[in-house]
Amino acid sequence: MNLKFVVVAGALAVPALLPSAMGAATHRVIVLDTGQEKGGSDNHRLLLFKIESNTVLAEVRLGRQTSIAVSPAGDRVAALTVQRVGNGFEQRLNIYGTRDLKLVKSGLVSAEIPR
Repeated sequence: MNLKFVVVAGALAVPALLPSAMGAATHRVIVLDTGQEKGGSDNHRLLLFKIESNTVLAEVRLGRQTSIAVSPAGDRVAALTVQRVGNGFEQRLNIYGTRDLKLVKSGLVSAEIPR
């Protein structure tokens, strides 16, 4: 799959062509919304849109300072993000399926690892 990335107004879009249950292709896009229009960078989220119906199929709340990567097969998206925990912060890596944004794996990443 040839993925292209588009950045628009603080959001990163990852297009994906996924087969539907009926055999016809549906066009979906995963968007990283950095929350800049909402007045804060703690509001990052991943959104899965179905383009034909302009519908949000799934939403995942992240944190801040988010970096994402898509697997070579296009079936997973990884989000490295900083999340507020109590009075501090932790750096977390979450891996989601691109079909539905279901969490596949999650773990803490040492803050000493440079980004």
